Amino acid sequence: MQGHGTAKLMVQTDPSPVESGKPVKLKLMIHDARGAMVKDFAVVHEEKVHLIIVRDGLDQFAHLHPTVDAAGNLTATYTFPTGGLYQLYADHQPIGGKQTTAMSELKVIGEAPPAATLAPDTPGKLKGNGLDAEVTLKNVKAGSEATIRLN
Repeated sequence: MQGHGTAKLMVQTDPSPVESGKPVKLKLMIHDARGAMVKDFAVVHEEKVHLIIVRDGLDQFAHLHPTVDAAGNLTATYTFPTGGLYQLYADHQPIGGKQTTAMSELKVIGEAPPAATLAPDTPGKLKGNGLDAEVTLKNVKAGSEATIRLN
């Protein structure tokens, strides 16, 4: 998944391996496209780093703000709810650089229930929590702009 010239997220876990249902300390480092460790982060949306954790089935999701020390080491504690393969995305902006995302993946042991199948429910009427919407789509073609209207 790491293309040439992208930021990389290095992940160490304590304990290792990671088990679902048990808290784990995530120790993270971000390396830029040249391989240098990013030490200084700009504050974006009130935080230096936004860590997004998503299970492959898209049924588990978390948004954490790791602590960043002076050397650029990031730490966060998280309890993965189920086993499975998780993608970790560290959204950040090095000081003097562009906002970018470093990625990694992490295998979590434990029961991994299959994710619910995602079924497209647009266009049409959507029922929400006390809020319903009529969704219409125009010019829908992969790779090009489309118009989405919510009423």
